[in-house]
This record gives sequence, C-alpha cells and structure tokens, in this order.
Amino acid sequence: MLYLSVVDQPSGWGITAPSATFIPELEQRWPNVTAVEISGRTPVSEIEFVRETASRFDAVIVGLFVREASLNGRMDLSGELVAMLKRMARQAGDIGQPFVTVVFGNPYVATFIENLPSMLLTYDVADLAQASAVRALAGERAITGRLPITLGAGYPVGHGLVREAP
Repeated sequence: MLYLSVVDQPSGWGITAPSATFIPELEQRWPNVTAVEISGRTPVSEIEFVRETASRFDAVIVGLFVREASLNGRMDLSGELVAMLKRMARQAGDIGQPFVTVVFGNPYVATFIENLPSMLLTYDVADLAQASAVRALAGERAITGRLPITLGAGYPVGHGLVREAP
C-alpha cells in the first residue's frame, strides 16, 4: 500500500503532526505500507516520481492535511499537488486500484479537489481523528457520517455513506 501524506506546509502544525498517528495505525493493519510525505515545497520532479510509481501498489491512501488560508477563501495547496492527485485518481480508476483520500481538518478543502473516487472527512487533525480514520478504512469502525454542510453541487447537506462495522 502507498500512503501519501500531502501537507500544505511541513511545519507549523502545533501539537499534532500530520500522519504521526495515521502511519503507525496503518502499519499495524497492513505490514507493507510505503509512506511518503509531499508538500508545497516538494520539487515537481519528486511529485511526478510519486505519481509515476503509484500504479505499482495494490492500493493508495492519501492523507490530506491542508489548512485553509486565513480569511481569503482559498486553499494553500499548490496547483502541482492538486493536479497530481487528480491524475493519480484517474490512473487508479483506469487500472482498478483502490484510491481513498482522507481529508483531515477543514472539510471545505474537499471542494478544491473534486472528482476523487472516495473521500473520508474527519473534521479534525488530532491523533484520535487519525486513528479513527484508519479504523474506519480497515472496517473496524462503522462509517455513518452525513454532511452537515454543502460541499459543492455534488455533495449536499445529508450526503454520506453508511457502512456498519463487522
């Protein structure tokens, strides 16, 4: 499995570091996880290398840690990263590879990366949210969330997924 941690900036996260809990939780359940972190500071050549090699994995999980830019209504994620995620998602769809994006924190970030095959919104970046997201992905925890807000035309209030835990 490829776990791609996408962060707007690799520093300034305060008490919770992106993927600090998510990666160990993934590795407890799936022993062959390759974890890569990319950010707005990652050279385009490295971003392209990640995209080109992603098809070699059985599945791709993207952890998206992006803070909304203060009071300006835009997202501080580089255009190269957004384009890479969209290309990776299309590529995964073409080969039948599972591709899941977990949005940590502000759910409105999802409106900037539309058309990804599946998204799990956590509304938080804390360790508990990271651990809970892995448990949901692994089928250990039910997924019962419904959007309390509208996230673009395709995702109205009440949109969501219900999957019971075994």
